[in-house]
Amino acid sequence: MNETLQFPKALPDKIATAFPLMKNLRTVCLSQFTVCGPWRELLESVFLAPALQSLEIRNSPWQTYAEIFDTHDIPTPSLREFIYHAPFALLPARKAQQDNGRRGMAQRAAELSILHPLIHSFRASLETLELPAELFFDLFDAEFPVLRELRVEGYGPSDSQWVRLLRLAPRLRVFNVRLVPGDALDEMRLVDRMPEASDVIDRLHSISLSNPSPRDLIFRLLPSTLTDLSLTTYPDHTTTADLARCSLPKDIISCPDLLSILKSLSVPHLRSLAISYKWDRHRSQEELLQYIARVFPGLDVLELNQYHTPANMQKTCMKQIKETLSSLSRLRSLRLNLGYMQTGQWLCDTTLQFDTHTAWDVGTWIKSLCDISFLVMKAPLAPFDRPYGWVWTWRTYAVNGSGRS
Repeated sequence: MNETLQFPKALPDKIATAFPLMKNLRTVCLSQFTVCGPWRELLESVFLAPALQSLEIRNSPWQTYAEIFDTHDIPTPSLREFIYHAPFALLPARKAQQDNGRRGMAQRAAELSILHPLIHSFRASLETLELPAELFFDLFDAEFPVLRELRVEGYGPSDSQWVRLLRLAPRLRVFNVRLVPGDALDEMRLVDRMPEASDVIDRLHSISLSNPSPRDLIFRLLPSTLTDLSLTTYPDHTTTADLARCSLPKDIISCPDLLSILKSLSVPHLRSLAISYKWDRHRSQEELLQYIARVFPGLDVLELNQYHTPANMQKTCMKQIKETLSSLSRLRSLRLNLGYMQTGQWLCDTTLQFDTHTAWDVGTWIKSLCDISFLVMKAPLAPFDRPYGWVWTWRTYAVNGSGRS
């Protein structure tokens, strides 16, 4: 489904005929409606699927007052998952540099008018919810009794209200919040005072925080039962280019600051770790990797995003990574981003050969490894992707005889 559909009535009519017969249809994804968001008749026809459990609306936001319609009286199913993935406004290229993906008044009004009653009609049954950060405080204003996973992304304030609102989700286990950083005085902090929210955080099994600060007290409150932790930069190279020509934050966390965060944790059961940091000197990275290998021996998955790596240090860094991590006897998957773009290594035969050889070499050091991934560029898959340009993706290689691809 895409924006080339010029006659909205034809699509919902066809869906209304077909979907009631699809007894096993569980998930519907509406994607790339960049001219307008899903209209009333389209949603009504989608909701006719008798076994529908998940609705995803991706990069298809409501943007104008003219799109507003009443959702209070639409019969809705008991959805278990609702994804509204529109972290940034879809702006014309000429405005993107000025507005940088922030919502205007009209888009915000349209989205809230439609989404608020819609989401609250699913509230009693929702287990997974994703919302734009700019709309989150207005939409997450009542209890979600069975919600287990919450994802929030985009522009939003960095204050402790985020964690306080989690009390409205008593069964929450997975919390992912990825925010575009503000200025230097507006750093990302979820907890400002120690006793504030430990009862909320104690339940979490997985947490993802972007652009972390060593001054955020949440790291002292994370439970020992935590299994998945992500502390990465946002926006990053893999972020969809709704944020036109988006760049990495200027202030990526340093190795010493990231190490201080990891040292404040007590998470002996950690199985998955993803981190971003800025290369500053060889010894700093060595200390970081040694600490990870020593304190988190049970890791299954590790992702390292190392930015500003000097071109003449990449092979040295790779040698350091494979030798230091060789003691991780349970590591199955390794993702590496060593800032290839900055050294001109675009997706080409030489890069492919380098990565294939590197994957084999790392596998000989880390015997438990099943696959290794490198961040590379790929061309758009369809014409409607052209405004967004080339995109970054992970290229995965099987190692040590693994059948994975």
